[in-house]
Amino acid sequence: MRVGQDVPVAGGEPQFVGVSLRVTPRIMAEGKILLRVEPQVSTLATTPVVVRAGSTAFPFNVQTVQTSVLVPSGQTVVLVGPGTGTAGKPTALLMMLTPNVVRMEGQ
Repeated sequence: MRVGQDVPVAGGEPQFVGVSLRVTPRIMAEGKILLRVEPQVSTLATTPVVVRAGSTAFPFNVQTVQTSVLVPSGQTVVLVGPGTGTAGKPTALLMMLTPNVVRMEGQ
């Protein structure tokens, strides 16, 4: 999942700025689900840096966290991830995930 936008970068590929969340589930024994969770928050810095004489650019701030959690099917887990922090006010990314194992008839 991605919420944000691609920002053009001179001489390169556009860089994503915003919040992204990657979740990789793995079904384990007894109906439990192992979730690998990787939230990432990226922003543009407010102060440019000199990249070469007469040229400046705004660097990207990227915060990434990776964790794994074992959750019974249908249970909700709440995780707190990296924040965006704007205007001196720190914020945090709150994630509520409820994985479910869906079984086909006869399984």
